[in-house]
Amino acid sequence: MEGVSNWENLTWQEKRELRFKRWLEAPGVKFASSKAKEAYQKRVMRFIKVIRLEKPDRVPVILPAGYYPAIYAGYSLKEVMYDYRKLADAWRRFNRDFQPDTLQAPGLVYPGRVLEMLGHKLHKWPGHGIGDDAQMYQYVEGIYMKPEEYDDFMENPTDYWLRVF
Repeated sequence: MEGVSNWENLTWQEKRELRFKRWLEAPGVKFASSKAKEAYQKRVMRFIKVIRLEKPDRVPVILPAGYYPAIYAGYSLKEVMYDYRKLADAWRRFNRDFQPDTLQAPGLVYPGRVLEMLGHKLHKWPGHGIGDDAQMYQYVEGIYMKPEEYDDFMENPTDYWLRVF
C-alpha cells in the first residue's frame, strides 16, 4: 500500500486495518461540507463493522438498482445510453434521493455511440435493433468461437478478442 514501507511484513489483519484507516480518511477527497464528510465516515464505519463481524448501527444498504435510476429520473434507457448528461443526472438524482450506503454507478449502461463505432454485435439495444422504448438490452445468441479457435483464445485472450472475435 502506498506510503507503507513494510507492507509485505504486515499481517493480513494489520493490512486490513490500514485499508480501513485509508478508507475512512478518504485522502484526496474534497467533501462539500463537514456534514457530508461525517455522513461518508458513518457509512464507511457501517461496512467496517460488518467486515469485522461487529454489530453496525444498522444493516448497510446496497441497492441493485440496474437501470432504475434512469426510469426514476424520467429517462429511457436509450436516452441515457446516448446522452451522458442525462445519464449523470439520473444517477446523481438516484444517489441523492435514496442515499444508499454505497454509490450506485451506471456500470450496466453501455455507451450507445461507442457500441456503434465498435460494430458491437453481441447485443441489441434501444434504437439499435430493438424499439426505442425497450427497457433493457437483448443478447444475440450465436456461435462466436469455433472449436479450432480455443487454443488461440487460451494462448492470448486479448489478441483473440481484438482480432478474431
